[in-house]
Amino acid sequence: MGTSAMRVVYLNKVRMDTNIPAVNFSLLNGYGLALGGAECILITQKKDPHFTTTSLFANFELEELPHFQVIMLPRTARFGIRTNQWFYLEAFRQIRQLHQHRPLDAVISRDPGALPYLAWLKFHTQIPVFYQPHNFYLDLSIRPDLKPANAKKYRWLERTFIPRMTGVLCLQEAQAQWYQKYFPNHAITVAKPGLLRIKPPQFDRFRHKLIGYVGSLEWKKGVEFLFEAFRLLEDPDLKLVLIGGRDDREIAPIQHHITVAGWQDRIHITGWIPPVEVDHWLEKVAIGVIPLKNVFYNRYLTAPNKLFDYLSHGIPIVTADLPAIRNFLPDERAAQFFTPENPAEMAQGIRHILKTNAVYRQFTHAALQQADAYLWQKRGKLMLAEIHRLCHPAKG
Repeated sequence: MGTSAMRVVYLNKVRMDTNIPAVNFSLLNGYGLALGGAECILITQKKDPHFTTTSLFANFELEELPHFQVIMLPRTARFGIRTNQWFYLEAFRQIRQLHQHRPLDAVISRDPGALPYLAWLKFHTQIPVFYQPHNFYLDLSIRPDLKPANAKKYRWLERTFIPRMTGVLCLQEAQAQWYQKYFPNHAITVAKPGLLRIKPPQFDRFRHKLIGYVGSLEWKKGVEFLFEAFRLLEDPDLKLVLIGGRDDREIAPIQHHITVAGWQDRIHITGWIPPVEVDHWLEKVAIGVIPLKNVFYNRYLTAPNKLFDYLSHGIPIVTADLPAIRNFLPDERAAQFFTPENPAEMAQGIRHILKTNAVYRQFTHAALQQADAYLWQKRGKLMLAEIHRLCHPAKG
C-alpha cells in the first residue's frame, strides 16, 4: 500500500485549549500528515466543553482539510478521580471503532502513558503502532533534571513497551542515537517535524534592530544568558521582545530583572499569545535567538518550536551550539552558533548578522532555503514513507 492511501491516527493526551507547545506540535504534526497525503485523525483532549475545532483552526490560521479530523475528548473525572487513563480508555475505544469502520494503517502517540494501550492495540488488532518520544527515560542515571516519581514510571513504560512497538519515530538524529543504544535491534528511525508555511521575507527588519525570543521563560531555556548578551551588546538602539511566558509565575521574576536593569523601555514580554499574534511579532523581528542551556534535554532531545517559527519568517538565527539543534540546521549560513551558556559569543553572533545589510540578506536567504526543506507537506510525506517502510520491511 502506498503512503498516499494511508489512514493514520495521531494521539496525544494534551488539552488543546491550553497554552503549551505540545498543542502546536500535535496539531501541526497531524495536519502535516494530512498535507503529506494521508487521512489523519487527531485524538486529543479539551478542558472547555465549548472549545471547538473552528476555534482551534482560527488560532493557527489553518484551512480545513477533507482528510484531516480533530477529535477533542472532554477531560472528565470518574468516581471522583481525574486521570489521563480515562482519556486513553475512551480514545482507544474510538480507535477500535475507526478500525472496524475502515482499517487503520498506523497509530502514533508521543505519550509514554499511551504505550501499554498501543501494545494492546497491536496485539489484538495487528494495527502498526508507533511511539514518537519527546524525551528520554530509559536511563535515569543521566537525567538528574527529571522528577523522580514520573521519571521512574516512564522508564518502566519505555523499557517494557518499546520492544512491542512497530517502530520509534525520533525527532532528530541525536535523540535516535540514544534509543538505538538501548534497543540496537529495534526499528528506530528519524521523522523530523516541520513548519506550516513560509512568510515573504522582510528585509527591512534589518533596520529595526529587534531581537526576538519565542517560548517558555523557564530556567532551562537560558533567558538569563540572553539578558547578559543584551547587556554586553551596549547598543541603546537594540530592543528585545520575549514572545511567551506561560503565566505570572514565569513572567514575574523575568519582569523584575528587567526593571532592576532599567530596561523597561527596551524589553517587552508579550505573555502567552495565539500563534496568529506570534506571527505578527515575528514580522518585526530581525534576529531570532535560541539561548538553550547545556543540559541533556537540550543537547539531545529538543526540537524547539521557536526554530521553525524563525525559519518560517526567514529570520536569521543565533543559537546555542548543541547536537539537537545542529541536526536541524546543517547549513551554517542560516545561523550563528555560539558555545552554550556563553553570552559573549551570543552577543558576537548578533553583531555579526547585523554588521551590514548585505550580511543580513545572506543569512535571510539561507534561512528561507532551510525553511523550504521543513515544510510540513514535505515532512509529512517523509514521515509517512518511514512508517510505510517500517510496516513493510524489505525481505531477504
